[in-house]
Amino acid sequence: MVVMDSGLVLCEDRKASLYKEYMMTPESVQKDIDALKLWILKQPHLPDISQLDLDKWLEGILLLTKNSVERAKHSIDSYFTARTACPSIFYKRNLQDPELKDSFNHVKVALMPGLTEEGHRVLLMKIDSPDPAVFNLEAHMKRCSMIVDFYLQHGVDFTGLHVLHDLEHIGLGHISKFSLQLMKVMAIAMKAYPCRIPKITLVNTPYFVDKVLALFRPFMSPKLMARITSFKDSSQLLNILPAHLVPMDYGGLAPSVDELNGFWRTKMEESADFFALSDSLKTDERKRLGKKNISESEFGPNGSFRQLSVD
Repeated sequence: MVVMDSGLVLCEDRKASLYKEYMMTPESVQKDIDALKLWILKQPHLPDISQLDLDKWLEGILLLTKNSVERAKHSIDSYFTARTACPSIFYKRNLQDPELKDSFNHVKVALMPGLTEEGHRVLLMKIDSPDPAVFNLEAHMKRCSMIVDFYLQHGVDFTGLHVLHDLEHIGLGHISKFSLQLMKVMAIAMKAYPCRIPKITLVNTPYFVDKVLALFRPFMSPKLMARITSFKDSSQLLNILPAHLVPMDYGGLAPSVDELNGFWRTKMEESADFFALSDSLKTDERKRLGKKNISESEFGPNGSFRQLSVD
């Protein structure tokens, strides 16, 4: 196991077990990576990656698609297509941007150190300010995409993301920020990554939690909606997750939410060159042969949708 800063652990043992489970070897993976590179270069609508070192990224895609080259191809296409369809999430991921920089003070986002027994990583999200005026949903979504991209760049050791939302400070003013436009963007952005979401846990839920869930229902499959559990406080977390995956704020052994948020700020700053480079990784839909990966009917011809009602 390779220990990373602030207690974050990249589990090489778990990665080795995934290789065994998916019948992968270093030789077979390199062969598949080379085949995927060649396939990408032959797709006229995909970006030119010939000068980029994407071996680790492609290995991560293969792991997340359970060593299926065909699924990996679809995932790669979806990744680049989503970047074209959702520039507000995937472009200019620069921590010097005032809105993105400021978001770290108002929304905490972190992958917890270590893995669950099932091999999942826990993605913690918490609105830290009750003032909806400082809540920037696009910046929040952008940071989530940066964390997943970080793992694709540095090594995947998980089979899914257990999403944990602390809704203590959420109010109806925050809900009003979830426009249909942004919900569409969020749904398409999720297609960029072949990450399974086995569980969604909501803690400190408000009395209007049904309104929160209603926002997501049109954009999530019934199967995923069925995986959501909610609790009025956070006292059940230690019954749901092992102590090493629960921040000390909630009685666990992991670093505090503030420490983890700061750790990921540092990781994003250290990866600035990669995020600057990734601005060019997008499709040219004018050159696509065959059916579009994301249709105009999914996203809308001009990105204009009415606001959701939060009566």
